[in-house]
This record gives sequence, C-alpha cells and structure tokens, in this order.
Amino acid sequence: MLSSSAASILEVCINGDNNGGSGLDLLTKATNDVAREIGEMDPDDPLRPERVKELYALTELIKSTKAERNKLIYEKMDALGREIGELKPRDARRADIVNEIIRLSHLIVK
Repeated sequence: MLSSSAASILEVCINGDNNGGSGLDLLTKATNDVAREIGEMDPDDPLRPERVKELYALTELIKSTKAERNKLIYEKMDALGREIGELKPRDARRADIVNEIIRLSHLIVK
C-alpha cells in the first residue's frame, strides 16, 4: 500500500496538476519523499520493507514514463519530418516545422 504522500502525488499525476507541475516531476517528488522516509526509519521497522517495495515501484514507473514520453516525442518528430518532405523547398511552413522539431527535441528526457 502506498504511503499517503505518495498516493496523493500519484493521484495528481493521473488527474493533473492545477499548478502546471508535470506528472514526471510529481513522481520524482513522491520517490524522493519515500526515499527520505526510508532513510529516517529504523532498520527493524516493520513498514520498511513495504516502503522499499514502494520506492522500487515508483522508480520503475518513472523509467517507463520517461520511455513512453520519449517514444511519443520521437513519433511526433518523425511525423513532422515526413511533413517537411511533402512541402516544396521554399515553403515558409518548413521553417515552422523545423522549429517545432527543435522544440520537441529539448523535451526528450535522458
């Protein structure tokens, strides 16, 4: 079972954040909160193994979220690249599309 702080952050990830925070930022915050909680626990605390499992699950969720996000960005960039190929060389939209591809490339998460 998720701790209350992690559960509330995951709920915001699913339902959105009114303050403009991304789901990935919120997942990272939840992961950091759980890691901090584990660090403050006594090693013999019966809740510690559950929190370690929670930390692992959050870490895996971050990895898969980053991978899926990057996949969607690459797909959009590929579609824009194909769109450029369909335009004439002096078409003004080409520059707009290239700028959009560059903007998207900055969103790729390592």
